Amino acid sequence: MRRNSLAIVFTLLALASTGPTTLLAQTTPRATTPTLAADQSGCSVINYYDVGPGKANSSLSQLPWSSLKGCDTVRIYPKVGNAPYHEMMLISAGTNLTPTTPTKFMRVLGVPDPSTGDLPIIDGVNATQLETPAGQVPRSLRYLSNTLGDPNRVLYKLGLLMISGQSGRDYNFGPPGYISIENLEIRNASYGTSFIDGLTNAPDTYRAFTSCIYVEAAAHLVLKNNILHDCGNGLFINSKNGALVELSQDVLVQGNTLYNNSNAVGTGGSNGYSEHNSYTEARDIIYQYNTFGDVKPGAHGDCLKDRSSGLIVRYNRFPSNCGILINLRDATGGGTLIHGDAGYATTHIYGNVFDLSGSADAHLVSYGGDSGTTAIYRQGTLYFYNNTLVVTGDANHGAYPSVFLFNLDLQNAIAEVSNNIFQATPTSVNLPGMVQAMSYGHGTVSLSGNWVSPNAGQFWLGHIVPGAIVNGWISNIGAGNQPMFVNESAHNFRLAAGSPLINAGVALDAEISASGNLPLSEVGFDPNALRVNDGAIDIGAYEYPSGDNIFADGFE
Repeated sequence: MRRNSLAIVFTLLALASTGPTTLLAQTTPRATTPTLAADQSGCSVINYYDVGPGKANSSLSQLPWSSLKGCDTVRIYPKVGNAPYHEMMLISAGTNLTPTTPTKFMRVLGVPDPSTGDLPIIDGVNATQLETPAGQVPRSLRYLSNTLGDPNRVLYKLGLLMISGQSGRDYNFGPPGYISIENLEIRNASYGTSFIDGLTNAPDTYRAFTSCIYVEAAAHLVLKNNILHDCGNGLFINSKNGALVELSQDVLVQGNTLYNNSNAVGTGGSNGYSEHNSYTEARDIIYQYNTFGDVKPGAHGDCLKDRSSGLIVRYNRFPSNCGILINLRDATGGGTLIHGDAGYATTHIYGNVFDLSGSADAHLVSYGGDSGTTAIYRQGTLYFYNNTLVVTGDANHGAYPSVFLFNLDLQNAIAEVSNNIFQATPTSVNLPGMVQAMSYGHGTVSLSGNWVSPNAGQFWLGHIVPGAIVNGWISNIGAGNQPMFVNESAHNFRLAAGSPLINAGVALDAEISASGNLPLSEVGFDPNALRVNDGAIDIGAYEYPSGDNIFADGFE
């Protein structure tokens, strides 16, 4: 693939465009560069702790988790036959007990099987907590608020891999930080499944909200190339009490696969509405190159639910049946540190592929809030550009929509929607595809340079919200309903030669250019696969020619 020098410059601008934070939050609110890698360049020596067959440690419980800190790297190797590790983990690096710094990350690194490429498996079924009661030697870890009889004793059953402080931590120092979790398959921490309580050594069961990865609070966190499935939440990141020292900030979620999370109706009282493939609240968070698959059958969870500021969602795949693909709600635990942050008013979603083949009653983006305090709802600008959405299936509600695109909760919210593909392909010959409604809420949806299938509508027929506005409807193209993908049946939505979408895009909003969030990379697993720059932008997530990225867009 051609790599244009100007594109590389723009890429560097894009990477620097978010304003991440630093661990010592009470003295330095933000760092100067974002966390985009697990940096150990400042380590004169990297201390390796190897776990697996024939290694120094055969189980996770043998590691000194309570003292792991910057420049420490845990390498987890697959067991024979890739049998799972049935052990829970608590990561606390970055606190006053275990310090870290920007160039001295602490890493937990799965080592893929050299023959199969399979990742080491951490399985929640009958998993044992790596915790020993106070006073016992060797001491592993003590979860916060984890004393027998304490009514607040709850954290210990909410995460298979938990990032949180441990007993003895000074909250005033800030949250754990400069941590990277990479290359692990983490699974089966779901409601009612048994695990072994580290204090009582007796069986207990996970709650409905239990997560594959549960982050109580963390600053400068990398979650990369993990597979998170069959949990309540695949990923949960919290911010707490409106306090800077309990604020999650500067988070990179990259190259992960999340699927079959959430809960079915009747599970744990939530009916699956409260648990999602990913659920996050942080200041400055980037989602890139991830795959969001289906939630559990019968669940109502979202693919990506978020309450953050400084949010960027780019180059991800959504081959999904989620109730809402991207659900952007108001900040709760982070308080004014998030909803008062300048980045709260601007959200960038670009370069993603939404594959809704066979899905009905799908909701693409909801933007606003659910706390009831409308003053802190999202009411800025949602920039949604150069994405590709394809839904396959016949119009099953007549003239009424099956696919709802933009739900803006407040009248003063704006969605700037440019250079996207909204394609509806029928399953049956000579029948129309599923109907799409561009707006089904309040606010203004401003359109420019999009490809929209002909049977789409500006609003939800018969349910138009007074004051809702759709601008630029006549700027859309879509005649003949033939965008000319390379191979739509194989879920390859790159543009074929002769596509009317080639060089048909419009210039992006000046704010997008100023922020550096230009669509320069490609959907996929290779962050170095840059989008071709031929001087004229194409409509959709891909630029013609499609380059050397051979992956199809379907969920493998």
